[in-house]
Amino acid sequence: MLEFPEALPQAVAYLKDVLPALNQLRLPPNPLHFALWYTHISGRRPELSAVLEKVEKSLVPYDDAIAQILFHDHICLTGGADIEKAAAKFHLIAAALHENLQHSIDSSSHLDQNISSSCQSLQAAINSEDFAIAVSDIIAQLETFNTTNRECRRTMQNASEEISQLKIELERAQKSANIDELTRLYNRTTFYRELNRRIEKRAATQKLCVVLCDLDYFKSINDNFGHLVGDRVLQRIGALLLEKSREGTLAARYGGEEFALILPDTNLAEATLFAERLRSAINKLRVKVRNSDAELNELTASFGIACWRDGDSAETLFERADKALYVAKEAGRNTTMTEVSIK
Repeated sequence: MLEFPEALPQAVAYLKDVLPALNQLRLPPNPLHFALWYTHISGRRPELSAVLEKVEKSLVPYDDAIAQILFHDHICLTGGADIEKAAAKFHLIAAALHENLQHSIDSSSHLDQNISSSCQSLQAAINSEDFAIAVSDIIAQLETFNTTNRECRRTMQNASEEISQLKIELERAQKSANIDELTRLYNRTTFYRELNRRIEKRAATQKLCVVLCDLDYFKSINDNFGHLVGDRVLQRIGALLLEKSREGTLAARYGGEEFALILPDTNLAEATLFAERLRSAINKLRVKVRNSDAELNELTASFGIACWRDGDSAETLFERADKALYVAKEAGRNTTMTEVSIK
């Protein structure tokens, strides 16, 4: 969960900005919308702010379903919490193993001392009774050690099984933290993290492009057919992006009906050709409406493209692609525009 450490005066200052913003958009100041705009105004999540700024300009749709997605991606961060829980459990298991192993080591040292003492008693034995007592002591010490050793093995076996299960849970949590549950694409947070990483490690001659895709008139699909049909459309788009992407391409659901792709080793002309192929494939999609003869057969999308320039950050590169996408929308949608079209 995202933390909010500011003191009362700063929180009140944010509050004074949040309420008018929600009122202007005619949104109720419930915990969901309030948390999103509070985070936006506080500047904690630039990726969230980029989306909400578009909402404020009526450039993208916004409803409770989209708000839930934004909250999950930018504030709730449940995958991260699961990872922290798994890490804490690992710590407890490690502590228990350490304590058990220390007990086994102590028992071994104690056994060594006792056997040495018993051996001295054997050497000093002058009759069969003394000899029998010394042997009995050695046997008792060995039995005690064997009991301790069995307990240690049992503890380690249990720990091994728990660790194996935790590894599965941790992998699931890590995947949940990186993946959009609906489309199975990467989420916005992962997109930005990976874009930053690739820019930082980019070789001097390596080309890199960002392609943004926004489904046209998606709100009308939800309004006319319901959110379940809208979700199926998003799932089909997600599958299409994965199908058409070559190795090394990262496809992410940026938010709502907007998608973002990172294309390595790609110049502007190649990225434009890729986007045009995607646009054509989206237009050919057919999505059946369950329990109805209706079929969605006129899906279209707009694309914006930008390529890395010397000195670019993830934010500046994305901003140019976003502006190109805005130009595509203004040009009538169902088209592809590049950063060259930005005035």
